[in-house]
Amino acid sequence: MNKQVVNTRGQHGFTLIEIVIAVAILALLATTVAPMVMKHMENAKITKMIQVVEAMEMACMEYHMDTGGYAREYTGYTEPANHGLAMDPGTTGWDGPYLDKVLGESQNPWGGTIHLYSSLNNHTANGYDLYGSGSVTHDGAGNSLIVWNVTEENAEKVDAKVDGELPGDWMTTGRVEYQNGTLCLYIHQ
Repeated sequence: MNKQVVNTRGQHGFTLIEIVIAVAILALLATTVAPMVMKHMENAKITKMIQVVEAMEMACMEYHMDTGGYAREYTGYTEPANHGLAMDPGTTGWDGPYLDKVLGESQNPWGGTIHLYSSLNNHTANGYDLYGSGSVTHDGAGNSLIVWNVTEENAEKVDAKVDGELPGDWMTTGRVEYQNGTLCLYIHQ
């Protein structure tokens, strides 16, 4: 004899209390996990920025050894003269490319413009105080990487990775300087 179980209540879905409990559990998980995910994403951006800096340092040193000069890499431009590390700008001694691709917004982890200047005075007051001595130690010709759309918190994290603990204000000393959303990094002189 086959017995069939019959649902005498006639319900086929979840009760309101079951739905409320499930939503509460999901909300609790979201408030716990979301900050961890956000922190991981921001740390990944810091790591990416450090990788860009290291690639620029190597490329700039090689360019300088070959040409005796300082290259430019400008986001948004197409001329070889503005991409001296990735394209032959016609400079004597150029033996590149020194980068796999032109510098572009994809290398800025926070989106937006990123430029490699051939002057250390672009976007810094007078150059760089690399040692936290209170006076400029490097200015004039050299390579400076300028990154826009960086929050102060993220700039300080980049500074901690690049400069460590230097005397003085982190925003104005060392290889990393910061002002109004713009991160300035000393690359090479």
